[in-house]
Amino acid sequence: MKPLRALSLCLALTCGTAAAGVPGHASGLSRNGIMPTISASFCTPQKGSLAIGMTSVGWLSFFGTKTGWVFSLEPGISGGAVNLGIASGLNLFFVPLARFDAVATLLHTWNDPWFELENGQTYLGIRGIMWVPLVNASLGVLRHIGGGDRDHDWVVTAGVGVGI
Repeated sequence: MKPLRALSLCLALTCGTAAAGVPGHASGLSRNGIMPTISASFCTPQKGSLAIGMTSVGWLSFFGTKTGWVFSLEPGISGGAVNLGIASGLNLFFVPLARFDAVATLLHTWNDPWFELENGQTYLGIRGIMWVPLVNASLGVLRHIGGGDRDHDWVVTAGVGVGI
């Protein structure tokens, strides 16, 4: 399947799930449902990326915190990542004030990534992502697990972006 078709299918499934909700739970557009996430980031080593995913941490509650899961696919200019982890959010008067995600990240590089990393390398590690309304920042560390580049056993990843 071509990457653009795969991303389109993922986005359609995410939005459809968010609108329909999960059987046995309230509507997807509530504090108990699944919410879509999307963000564009300027990041290392991917240079730039577009993350499309979903989270169980909704934003339509009057006040409080909620912890749940988060998943995203993150294709970029010089690499692609899959993220899976936990998220915790804080809402006030139905408005999201902040969310923190702690995710496991699997990253594969292509198209001359930053830090002199080679194409075709795979890294696995952890990242923290802090969200405030419409803005996010991330920081993480990844370990080299595949490919021939033995000069870069550990990689620091960081980024800033916009999204929901």
